[in-house]
Amino acid sequence: MPRVGKSDTNELTGSTPARARRSAAVEAMKQAWLATFSGTRRDVTKPAVVAWSSLCADPGYRGRWIALEGVRYDDGQPVEGTVLDTDSDLATLCARVQRDDGVACAILFCEPSGSGVRRAGIG
Repeated sequence: MPRVGKSDTNELTGSTPARARRSAAVEAMKQAWLATFSGTRRDVTKPAVVAWSSLCADPGYRGRWIALEGVRYDDGQPVEGTVLDTDSDLATLCARVQRDDGVACAILFCEPSGSGVRRAGIG
C-alpha cells in the first residue's frame, strides 16, 4: 500500500525520477545531434603534434613513409606535425590518404638510420 504524504521527489535536486530520466534522454539527443551535424564529439581527442626528431628516433617509424598534417618547417627541414598515417609502401599510403577527401598533408620518409628525410613528389 502506498504511503500517504510521501512524494517521489528527490530531496537534493527537487526532481522526480521521471524528470531525471527525461533530462538524461534530452542530453543524449543533444550529444547525438552535435555528433551528427556539427562534427564534434566529447570523446574525440585531437591528435598530438609530434617533433620530427622524435619520429625519426622511434624504431617504429624508421624506414616508413609518414603522412603528416600541419607540418612546420625550419630552413626546409620538417620540425613537427601531426601523424595521420604511416606505411612502408608509398603507393599504399597515398591510396589511403587520397580516399580521405579533404586531407591536406605532407608525406615524408623517415630514413632507416633516423638521420634524414625524403619527400614524396605528391602534390
